[in-house]
Amino acid sequence: MQIHSSNPTNSANNIAIKAAAIECIKSAQALAHALHLPLITEQENFSYPFLLIVTPIQLELHAAQISKTPLVIDFLKGKLAYRYQKKFGKELLAKAIGLKAKQTLSVIDATAGLGRDGFLLANLDCDVLLLEKSPVIAALLADGLSRALQDPLYNNLKIRLLTIDAKDYLQNLLPEAFPDVIYLDPMYPARSKSALVKKEMRFLQEFLDKENPDLLFQIAMTRAKKRVVVKRSIVAPSLMGLKPNHTITGKNTRFDVYIINH
Repeated sequence: MQIHSSNPTNSANNIAIKAAAIECIKSAQALAHALHLPLITEQENFSYPFLLIVTPIQLELHAAQISKTPLVIDFLKGKLAYRYQKKFGKELLAKAIGLKAKQTLSVIDATAGLGRDGFLLANLDCDVLLLEKSPVIAALLADGLSRALQDPLYNNLKIRLLTIDAKDYLQNLLPEAFPDVIYLDPMYPARSKSALVKKEMRFLQEFLDKENPDLLFQIAMTRAKKRVVVKRSIVAPSLMGLKPNHTITGKNTRFDVYIINH
């Protein structure tokens, strides 16, 4: 899967690209060029707290100060893979977006991140466009999607990825291209009582802008045909204090649903 990027990385002092093997050098060079990042050798590792390492199998984000294990996006292994393969019709997210049997909805996931919810929606037969502003996170997501879409279980999924600021993309969207649903998953505010954040969240916090999601929410409300769905922590306030039409509640999260009435 290609990364269509309009947003070059601006973290060149913190992160570099490295090839894990000789056969990975060309791929590493191409990625370094696409992300405007330096390509380094083993001897230069000490200069960079973050490394994107191209291996023969996958793309890995390494950061010793965060975790001994790298961040890899993989839709084919673990509990999430089981969840995707089961095609759960009772998924709370499916209910939140208004998905019905034998129906295809167009969905823009404007805060793609690690792509888990977007991939789930594609696996539920939605036509999904993922938008991710961070070139580093988008590169990891593109790698994970590329491997997943080669699997017979998923090679017919309708899912695309753009590396772009979602606000810019939505503002320039023509009416005929408006999606049925726009999905937003702003990062939860950090909890002061929690000493450690999950590994994935700590990586995301390093590379995702800490923006106020209200502006993106405002734009989304003018670009969705049917509804805007916002994923929130159980204890988080609704965006802009705007009461949703209804809420789908899980154990730790909820989905605030805003019905669009044109």
